[in-house]
Amino acid sequence: MGLAAKKNTARRRGKIERRERSGGSFCLADTGLRVDDITAALDGWSVPGKRSEAQNFPQQPNDGIDFCYREVRGPGKNPSSGALVMKPMPFRLHVLLWLSGIILACLVTIPAKAPAQAAAADQLPEGPTKLLRFADISKDKVAFAYAGDLWIASRDGGAARRLTSHVGDELYPKFSPDGKWIAFTGEYDGNPDVYVIRTDGGEPKRLTFHPSNDMVLGWTPDGKNILFRSDRFSAPPSRYTKLFLVSPQGGPAKPLQVPRASLTTFSPDGTKIAYLETSQEFRTWKRYRGGWSLPIGVFDLKKNSYEELPKTA
Repeated sequence: MGLAAKKNTARRRGKIERRERSGGSFCLADTGLRVDDITAALDGWSVPGKRSEAQNFPQQPNDGIDFCYREVRGPGKNPSSGALVMKPMPFRLHVLLWLSGIILACLVTIPAKAPAQAAAADQLPEGPTKLLRFADISKDKVAFAYAGDLWIASRDGGAARRLTSHVGDELYPKFSPDGKWIAFTGEYDGNPDVYVIRTDGGEPKRLTFHPSNDMVLGWTPDGKNILFRSDRFSAPPSRYTKLFLVSPQGGPAKPLQVPRASLTTFSPDGTKIAYLETSQEFRTWKRYRGGWSLPIGVFDLKKNSYEELPKTA
C-alpha cells in the first residue's frame, strides 16, 4: 500500500471500539477523532469502508500486546457517540511515570534536610571577622562599617547588631557626645549625603541634599552640629574639600573658614581643630612619607590663626 493511500486512510474519520480479547490482545477503536498520519500508519487503525486496507497494515507487537481491528458501526449505532477504551500505555509513558515518582519522593525528603542546612548557614565562621572599618567608640558601644552597612556592638564584646541594610554604602559612623545618635554618610539616593540614626535603630534622617560628596567627620563637642567635608565649592570639581557644619535637626550647612581641609577633629572646648589639608584615604600611597606627606595643622576658629605640628622623624 502506498504512503499516499495510508495517509488518506488515516485522515478519514470512523468509529472503532477497543476491547480486550483472549490472549492479552486488544482491539483498537476509532471514536471519530482525527489522528496523526504516522500514528495511524504505525498502529494500523481501521476506518469504515476501508477494512481491507487496514488489515493489510503490518501488525507489530507493542510490549506483548497485539492489535486487532473490528468495525463496530452497525444498525442502531450513532457514528458520533462511540465508546472509547483507553489505548494500552506505551513503554515510554511507563518510564516517565516512574521518573515522576522518584522526583516526587526526592522533593518530599528535602524539607527534612532544610532546617539542618539553615542552622549550619547561621553559624559564624571561626576566627576574627575581617574588613571591619571606620570604627568609632562611645561610652559603652562600638560602631563600625562592614560590607557597606553599619553595625553596633558592646564595648564588652558579644554579638554585633546591624543598624542599616540598604543596597548603598553606609560609611564613617560617628557617635554623638551623649552616645544616643550616630551620624554617617549614606548613599540612599545614589549620592553620598549626611544622615543620622539612633543607636538603638530606626529610620535614618537625611540632613544634606547637595549633589556633591558629603563625608561625615564627627560632631562638635556640644553635640549641636555634625562636622563633614564636601567638595561642593572646589574648582575644578573634586579637587579638594572644605569643612561644613549641619544641625542634626536639619537645615542649611554652614562652612567653616578653613580654606581647605580633610580629616579633622575638634579640641575639647570646640575652639580649635586639628586637620589635614589632603586626605590619604583610598589612595595607593597610604603610608607614604615623602614630600607630599602633609603636616597636621591646628586652626584657631576664634583667632583665625594657623600653626603646624612638627613632623616626627
